Parts: sequence; C-alpha cells; structure tokens
Amino acid sequence: MDREYQDAAVMRPQVKHKQKATKRLRKLKRSSGVFITPGFLGVLVFFLLPFLVIIYYSLVDNPISGEFVFLDNFISIVQNNAFKKAVRNTLTFSAVSVPLAVIFSLMLAIMLDAKLPFRSQFRTFFLSPMMVPVASIVLIWQVLFHYNGTVNEVLVALGGDRIDWLKSQYAQIVVVLLFLWKNLGYNMILFMAALASIPKDILEVARMESATPFRPFSISKSGIFPPALCL
Repeated sequence: MDREYQDAAVMRPQVKHKQKATKRLRKLKRSSGVFITPGFLGVLVFFLLPFLVIIYYSLVDNPISGEFVFLDNFISIVQNNAFKKAVRNTLTFSAVSVPLAVIFSLMLAIMLDAKLPFRSQFRTFFLSPMMVPVASIVLIWQVLFHYNGTVNEVLVALGGDRIDWLKSQYAQIVVVLLFLWKNLGYNMILFMAALASIPKDILEVARMESATPFRPFSISKSGIFPPALCL
C-alpha cells in the first residue's frame, strides 16, 4: 500500500502538468483560430468564391439561362483574332520589358552601390513610383503622351511632327517605358540587397586576384544574383 501511495503522489503532479499543458494548447488553438478566421474569410469571399464564379461563367452560355456549353467558350476565344493579337502583344511586351527591367535595375543597383554623386536623387526618382497608385501613374503618362501632351509639344519645339503615341504602333513603346519606370525601383532594391550581402573580404580577394575591373564583379557577385533574379 505504501508503494501505491508513493506512486500516486509521484504521478499526481505529472497529471496536473499535463492537464495544464492541454488547457494551454486548447487556448492557443482557440486564439489562433480567432486570428486566422478574418483572413480566411477575406480570401474566401474576395478570391476563392469569385474564382469559382468565373469558372462557372466560362462553362455556360450566359449567366441568365445557365445552359452549359463546356469548352465552347474557350474554343471561340482561341479562334478570335483579337485574342490572338492580344497574345502576340503580351509575348512581345514580356520578351522586351522583362530583360530590360533586369538589366537596367542591375545597372542602377551597381551605380548606387559605387557611391556615385547624386545617388539620393537617382534613388528618389526610381523609388517614387512605388509610393504612387497605379491609376495615378497611368493618368500622368496619358497626359504626357497625349496627342497634345508634353512629349509632342517637345517634339514640335524641336522641329518634329506630332505622334499619336497611344493609338498607333508606338503604344507598345509607351507601355514598356511605363513598366520600366514603375518596376525598376523594386528590382533595384532587390539587387542592392544582394550586393550588400556580399562579404567585404570576398570583394577584396576578388580585386587582388583579378586583372580587369570587371573580373571582381563576375567572380564575387555573379553567384549572389540568381536568388534575386528569381524574386
């Protein structure tokens, strides 16, 4: 009997500890659920449900009749000339703007990392679009490249002719320039962070072992940029 009482006395604190741990875990789960629920409801209402509604609309003739046509809508879109032109324009835009954005943002990051004069002005010019809403930027560029806008006024002052930038083959150029100006700042920050993460001793060793000015960059920095490029 004494042995049993001793075992019970030893087990009683362990049982109480397990009970307290279980209560804490339940409380943590409830509080976690309270914090997660608003975000989950937001994703459900504003992302998941609209996505399901779009899928439903794509498979019916029209939302009123609700007659299922399955893939007929997709087939008609693929055969549409406007869709084909949109795909070509999108591919052309991506093939031109993405490499230019990477190259120019890398060059700007290297310039700012080299501590050149007017660094703060360059940084402000390319980071300011990140703080301006996209709608405001589009309106500004529409004013600049309007037929009677600032760009054409400069061309006329220089003896050139007015160009309908937004309703001609030059519209793609305007969109690419807008994309570059809007996104160079973000890409530049990523490359500057990659440059700042390089240890100084590696740079010193690369400068000592290289014979050309570009060699240290290719040795010490080329391995840092692939993760930044993926971002």
